[in-house]
Amino acid sequence: MTPEQITKALDRYIGAFKVKPSRFEATYINPTEAEIMGHCHWMAIEAKTFAAASPAKAMRWLCFIQGALWAEGNWSIEEFKNDNRGED
Repeated sequence: MTPEQITKALDRYIGAFKVKPSRFEATYINPTEAEIMGHCHWMAIEAKTFAAASPAKAMRWLCFIQGALWAEGNWSIEEFKNDNRGED
């Protein structure tokens, strides 16, 4: 993915979150769904800031966000494939 495609996918997810962004520490365990989504919202905002300078890192963060969204039943794998290809 190009930095522009990464940013476009992140923007799509940021626009869909229904919780405030909030960062959780790496040692935090057993979060609620709202806490997971809040952390993913925070990650998406942060990843946009470094997508151009570090696309590989932004992709790792994007993949984490996509995995959490899928696990919570919010998105399909097919939707993520399309986002990653840059399709509308």
